[in-house]
Amino acid sequence: MVGMLVVGLMITGCSSNRPVALRVAVDELPDTLDPRRAVKPADWQVLNQLYAGLTTVSADGRITGRLATDWQISPDGLVYTFHLRSDGRWSDGSPVTADDIRTAWLSVLDPVTASPLASNFYCIENAERYNRGEVPAGAVGISAGPDGILTVRLRQPADYFLAVTAATFAAAVRPTADGSGKIQPVYSGCYRVDQRDDSQLLLSANPGSPWPVTNDTVQFAAVGGMTAIAMFNDNQTDVILSGLPDAEIERLLKNPDRDMNVIRLDSPQVEMLIVNPRAPGLTERSQRARLAAAVDRQQLVDRIFSGAARPAYSLVPPSLRKAGGQWTEYTEPASVTDMAVSDGRLQFLYNNSGWHQIEAELLQAMWKERGGLEVELLNSEWQICLDRIARGKFDISRLLMSPVFLDCQSLFEAFADDNAILSYRMFGDQRIQAAVAASRTAAGEGERLAALQQVERLLLDEYYLIPLCYPQKLVVIRAGKQGVDFSRLAIIQLG
Repeated sequence: MVGMLVVGLMITGCSSNRPVALRVAVDELPDTLDPRRAVKPADWQVLNQLYAGLTTVSADGRITGRLATDWQISPDGLVYTFHLRSDGRWSDGSPVTADDIRTAWLSVLDPVTASPLASNFYCIENAERYNRGEVPAGAVGISAGPDGILTVRLRQPADYFLAVTAATFAAAVRPTADGSGKIQPVYSGCYRVDQRDDSQLLLSANPGSPWPVTNDTVQFAAVGGMTAIAMFNDNQTDVILSGLPDAEIERLLKNPDRDMNVIRLDSPQVEMLIVNPRAPGLTERSQRARLAAAVDRQQLVDRIFSGAARPAYSLVPPSLRKAGGQWTEYTEPASVTDMAVSDGRLQFLYNNSGWHQIEAELLQAMWKERGGLEVELLNSEWQICLDRIARGKFDISRLLMSPVFLDCQSLFEAFADDNAILSYRMFGDQRIQAAVAASRTAAGEGERLAALQQVERLLLDEYYLIPLCYPQKLVVIRAGKQGVDFSRLAIIQLG
């Protein structure tokens, strides 16, 4: 079977009989090629090659220019003036203009688009009101002037705004003119799409791109596990971004093969459990606390991730914590005997890909042995899991939270709005929604962080969310392969 798969990719992995310069194995191909709707890190790995934004995130977390050469910030922190580079080009050869950026950002906020990421732009003046249909597009604080100048006015100072401009959803896209909320297949980044099918996506260099690339053709193939390793050993893939079995991770970390470079990336992700406080048997805080107390995080890290992760006791990973205030950390109790036992049988909902089945079975055993809880396992497709969580049709589920932009605000925005995939309203706790709203309108950085710290404290103290670990991303690269780098968000950068 592995041989048949490798042969199939060899046949289709070229355009006009050209060899593919770089072959990348991923767990799955993007659900969408529209950055405004892409919510999964697996999608961002590809989309960041196709589309460019004003800025980008470097490997060490600095915000550097991309389509923007430089920018100025007004003394009051409310007005950002970006100067676009003159040589930015769409894949059809036309220039990328300041008005293109304005149009793209307004399309994210357009209610017709229904972008699940729109609330990340709410720091812009009148952005939230436009997204809710209360004001016209012209009222939003984004204006495009002559000579490639884009001016953005915020509703209050937001130190994280530059990080927002580097996010995938903030990239330059060209919406269709028919008002359908779709985008045209034209690209502002280093690459364009040549071929696409269920198993692979083939990209070629955007001829007008101002950013040089080492690899003029790139293939992203949906291959995971030991199949990816077999293809690597057969010289049929060069980079493995997909998940690997824990035994293979342990082997590679201890004794990598001669032609392999094995890299551990500290991505700012957090894996957690989400608990439905309206589900029977979980309405009491002490019932939810019993779930949390029964989890042995270190065992989870050792058994599932073979050490390529760290136990998590807070929602905000250390790399996203800003100085000032007090971030909450969960403390494991010595005993669960004084905590309420849930009546009946609980259900753990998880998506059925990769190592999630093994993780679910380990959690199930912990809850029974350490917490005296009977938990039934229910697996489903990722999108179905999200839909059930959003509708409150679950008891316990798992989430891997990945920041959309490099700031702790991003993690909390994921639940913050009706237009988001998930909503704090599912917890029925108005204090949380009020604190997130306060972070958006805070007068200064200290006030904003205090509001976010209150959100984290409420989520942990009430056991609505239970952090498990901060996973590291393990990447395998063929020795000698050039032109491959990674951002601080653990997103591959090829140009």
